Amino acid sequence: MTFIEKLLDDLLEKHGTKISDLVIVFPNRRAGLFFQKYFQQNPKIKRPVFLPEIFAISDFITYLSDLNPIDPLELVFELYQVYQQVFAKQAKPFAQFYSFGKMILSDFEEIDKHLADPARIFQALKEFQTIEASDLEDHPSKYKDEFLKYWVKLGCIYEKLQTNLLDSKKAYLGLIFRDVAEHCAQYQAAKTQQCPKIIF
Repeated sequence: MTFIEKLLDDLLEKHGTKISDLVIVFPNRRAGLFFQKYFQQNPKIKRPVFLPEIFAISDFITYLSDLNPIDPLELVFELYQVYQQVFAKQAKPFAQFYSFGKMILSDFEEIDKHLADPARIFQALKEFQTIEASDLEDHPSKYKDEFLKYWVKLGCIYEKLQTNLLDSKKAYLGLIFRDVAEHCAQYQAAKTQQCPKIIF
């Protein structure tokens, strides 16, 4: 018997037909699909019972937040607009920016998912890249300036992008994680009336 089968048996024993009132949160969507499969096949369920509401952890956090997940391509365009504001005439065309933009967004995602302090992260990055640039002795100073200018302004780009997204109630997953962590009590009070019993 698998862990998910044992979990289902335990929930049926404790809650019976009221299992449909539960909200069950799994680490990922695959585990939730297996739970649904076992639920439908379980011989202990003698009469029709509604499935409990099932979430993967990332989906549950998104459900708690008032922010709406943004389409990945739309997010890159949002970032590019901020990039253009920050770099003005020095901004590169979108086609040249695209790969760099996706890399930046991946970094922003990790910063927010881990609730890291952005100011400290970007200051450390700036100092590290300054050291890296000092090793570019064989390149002209213009090349070094080009190398450094992106890292120096990352913090500004991050702040402007967050402001724009929050104003429009949109967010990437990492920002949604941060939002829920920072407003946990508020969201808990709002959502527990709809989800009286949540199982993790």
